[in-house]
Amino acid sequence: MGEVAMSNNRNNWNDDITDEFDDDNTATETDLLKQLRRLEKEQSKKIKELEQQLTGYKVKERESTVQSVLESMGVNPKIARFIPQDIEVNSETVENWVKENADVFGITLEKQEVPQDLATLRQIDTIAASGQTPIGMDDMMLRIDQATDASEILAMINGVSDDN
Repeated sequence: MGEVAMSNNRNNWNDDITDEFDDDNTATETDLLKQLRRLEKEQSKKIKELEQQLTGYKVKERESTVQSVLESMGVNPKIARFIPQDIEVNSETVENWVKENADVFGITLEKQEVPQDLATLRQIDTIAASGQTPIGMDDMMLRIDQATDASEILAMINGVSDDN
């Protein structure tokens, strides 16, 4: 009972090991490694090209954004050369930078005020002051608060009276 059964396939196992180390496999592995290295080189080259394209697009986008913001502010576009490269460029940051450094470049920025139409403002005040809550509004709110189910609210919306 204490005997352990061993497989008679020992020779097959040894054959598998020797197959892995045959010279034919080494040649195949070398070819695979060469192919992998070649593919890796091609991909690295492609990645570098794409990174260069991306950098070019970022530069053009930055220039375009800065140019359009400066034009919209009525500022000389040559100032774009002095905007630091390390700031994130969007319309807000460029405007803030120009406002902060306006005195350095001798720029006077006009404050754009929205003209207020006093007549319209007076009309709005008059309407708001003389406006009244619709009749029965308090009653409606009370009925909504005291509703026990949705059918009561729907009946109120549809104009059906509970008194009938």
